[in-house]
Amino acid sequence: MKNQFFLKKILVILTNAAIVLPCAVLAPQFQIANAQSTKPALVVIIFVDQMRAEYLNRFDSLFGNGGFRLLKKKGAWFTNANYESVPTFTAVGHASTLTGSVPALHGIVGNSFFDRNTNQVVASVFDASANLISTPRAETPQDPLAKVKDDAASPRNLKAFTIGDQMRLATGGRAKVVSISMKDRSAVLMGGQRPTSAFWFNEKRGEFVTSSYYMQQLPEWVNSYNKSGKIDGILSQTWNPMYPESRYIGVFANPANTASPIGSQFPHTLAAKDRIESLTKFDSTPFAADYLTDFAIEAIKSEKLGQQKDTDLLTISFSSPDILGHIFGPDSMETADTYAHLDKTLERFLTSTFKSVGIENVTVILTADHGVAPVPEVAIKRGYSAGRISIKDLKSKVETALSENYGKGEWIQSLNNDQIYLNYALITEKKLELSKIQDAAAKAALNIEGIAQVYTGHQLEESRVPPTPMAKKVLLGFDPKRSGDVVLISKPFWFLGGYSSGTTHGSGYSYDTHVPIIMFGKAFKPGLYNMAVSPSDIAPTLSQVLQITPPSSATGRVITEVIK
Repeated sequence: MKNQFFLKKILVILTNAAIVLPCAVLAPQFQIANAQSTKPALVVIIFVDQMRAEYLNRFDSLFGNGGFRLLKKKGAWFTNANYESVPTFTAVGHASTLTGSVPALHGIVGNSFFDRNTNQVVASVFDASANLISTPRAETPQDPLAKVKDDAASPRNLKAFTIGDQMRLATGGRAKVVSISMKDRSAVLMGGQRPTSAFWFNEKRGEFVTSSYYMQQLPEWVNSYNKSGKIDGILSQTWNPMYPESRYIGVFANPANTASPIGSQFPHTLAAKDRIESLTKFDSTPFAADYLTDFAIEAIKSEKLGQQKDTDLLTISFSSPDILGHIFGPDSMETADTYAHLDKTLERFLTSTFKSVGIENVTVILTADHGVAPVPEVAIKRGYSAGRISIKDLKSKVETALSENYGKGEWIQSLNNDQIYLNYALITEKKLELSKIQDAAAKAALNIEGIAQVYTGHQLEESRVPPTPMAKKVLLGFDPKRSGDVVLISKPFWFLGGYSSGTTHGSGYSYDTHVPIIMFGKAFKPGLYNMAVSPSDIAPTLSQVLQITPPSSATGRVITEVIK
């Protein structure tokens, strides 16, 4: 009953666009298309993992004319796009964009969540019933992979349908939906419930894989790509800056990250004592984006995407900017050079795709799953309040406060996604009221330096939040069955983490929510648009262009202002 009440309250909030979601309505308006169809043969949705919106301007001097600049000049460029919920993590961003919805409805509340059925933290796309499907290889007892158990992935935890699912439903399964990324959660959640295929890179194996949820064996073109030896040639390379240092405007010296697998400064070499270690380094370099792009180009060719009557969908997520960004931060030379390389990679992909399908037949959507926070030590050096909140210390202080009031015990089962998950068995054993323990834990957490706000589970289930933008983001990101008992909101430039260097994301502040959106194709009016929009508006807008029903849980709106 509580869950039903909570969902009803969420629906009321989502329909009240003037109060909560300035750019969203519960049922996106579906208009009749013009007689002259603007439907493309191929839609390509490109995510750049951890790309702040400002990067399109900040790094523009490093770009050529065929990548980011081409999309900015010829597409509908939205400068005021923000995610509407917290937390802002990769899995959440991909799910929200492709479903056109929010975590309260699609159920993906983080890259992982604490599963109360098993009392374990599980990955958002983990599927114990699925098996990893890789390229067949002759394994021997001496093979380092012989005893490795690879976790498989699937979208079973995703509660909503995606734009790809709607395309498949509208065409009786004829539309092809192919999703690829270096990360499994990205490929799986972009693909939706029933894509044609989803492929991701297995770091230990050094190849693209899938799971038995999708198929029982890889297509031959994927096996051929994995066996090509291309990856081994890359692992001998060294990453040097593309341009002289003077070209990199807005770059600041960061504290040396001694935990970096590729070293703390240029040049960054991939050479290592063994292949697995080299593959670990590979993921955080621009070479990974090049390798993914080659795979995407091969996917278009081998799957014949864009070559049939029905519109096909290819989703791509470039993961390396995120992996690199966590290590070096947004102000580093490495981040700037990553985007210089990525621009060339994007140009190569667009050139190939336009040649294969025809530029007039392709729609390209560029966006990101989240932004990134400054490195705290950099912010402090510039005179700002910033810091790292120790998860270990926070847990200890909250448990001490609860033990003093309610008796000793392990009161916290997990601290995940900046949320406290309480020990329900202990609370039941002591015959205590859950809401009172939630309140006590929240009060203790609020006294910790760096914590700005707290919200309890019972407060969110009853939708009793103040009329503030942050409170609304927390409410839209809350799932009663998967979210924690206490949601923690840190101060700006502060974050929870168990590491002493680098940076992260996940907050509801603009540096994490503000992302680029560019819509390129014959259906859209090119130009610069400054009105407030959200990545959740992408799926309803594409549904309008494709003349299909929007995803069933969509909360975003059709951006009619840019449709021809």
